[in-house]
Amino acid sequence: MRVRIAVSTGSEPNSFTIRGVKAIPIATTIVTQMLRTVRLADRNSRVSLSFWA
Repeated sequence: MRVRIAVSTGSEPNSFTIRGVKAIPIATTIVTQMLRTVRLADRNSRVSLSFWA
């Protein structure tokens, strides 16, 4: 399983891939932190999370 997280802050998109089933809770935590950071940084930011089983 692969988890891809892409964060667009308007200036430069940051994306990375986490592999493994154990990565799901880690990815969830990362997304939560990113959402908080992005909300503070830019309201026009977009966060997308994709799962491949």
